[in-house]
Amino acid sequence: MVPATAGAIHAFQQSPLAFSLMSDKNTRESRLEARRNLIIESARICFQHQGLRGASIADIARLSKLGAGQIYRCFHNKEDIVAEIVQRIVFRRVNLMLDINHDLERLAQALSTAGSMFSSPQEDSQLLEDDEALLLEISAEAVRNPRIAEILLRADERMMQEGRTLMKTHYPWLPDDQIAARGELMAVLCDGTLLRRRIRQARGDSGDELQRLYRQLFTALFAQPEK
Repeated sequence: MVPATAGAIHAFQQSPLAFSLMSDKNTRESRLEARRNLIIESARICFQHQGLRGASIADIARLSKLGAGQIYRCFHNKEDIVAEIVQRIVFRRVNLMLDINHDLERLAQALSTAGSMFSSPQEDSQLLEDDEALLLEISAEAVRNPRIAEILLRADERMMQEGRTLMKTHYPWLPDDQIAARGELMAVLCDGTLLRRRIRQARGDSGDELQRLYRQLFTALFAQPEK
């Protein structure tokens, strides 16, 4: 076989056939991505209304108006769909974390008013609330399902790593073990607030005193030592 010359390769790349093949490939990839997005959005709705354990691939297929075979061509099983949902939630949360840029005043206000540190005027508030509800549902299922537990563990590791990196940028005087401990404490505060949000909202607490306590806590945690 005679190897193709650089000129011949370039000529083919510029030919109508090459453009047609590339267009077909892009079209196929676009259709596949659109189908995956449809499956993910349908699965989110099913998991929220029926629970992760109660919702089946058949339920997702009915809501998305796709065949079960079409879903299985995109995802091997329900756990793979859950993994993709969690990955997208983590992606949004990492971006919001970077947007907050470790603004402790903003964080103290959000936690004390039973809000979320993962909120932004640029993001759909309903989407973020749904993210949190789904994480609670997925966390409950993780107790019974080792595969789901593994998915959450990987997601938590990424979130914690991003948090440690951001914290190290703002507080370079803190050693790694103290950064890690503070990251875990912040995660506990955020997750605990999520669990108690509905109760606190129902009580109508103002959160003023709690915000003052958070400010004191953050000052103690992140103050630069005197030289």
